[in-house]
Amino acid sequence: MLEFLDSHGLTPPLRTLGSNGSIKQAVQLGLGLSLQSRVAVEDELAVGKLGRVAVKGGVPKRQWYVLRSAAIEPREPVRRFLDFLRDAA
Repeated sequence: MLEFLDSHGLTPPLRTLGSNGSIKQAVQLGLGLSLQSRVAVEDELAVGKLGRVAVKGGVPKRQWYVLRSAAIEPREPVRRFLDFLRDAA
């Protein structure tokens, strides 16, 4: 996100908060803006506590990573989900 802002000549003051909940509360209090997944904010959007901002050209695409324990073999449901992800990719 920093690269995206910088590429547009934007250098806003940034703050780091510890959780999605604290970020959403700060935004609801008018302390700034946030980029969060739709899943994280869908309840607040539904009841009007937060508003969505349409960004011209869209926000940058993100790389996603699937993480698992390197020390413990995955349990059966996790293994099946990993198989699904590998097949879908």
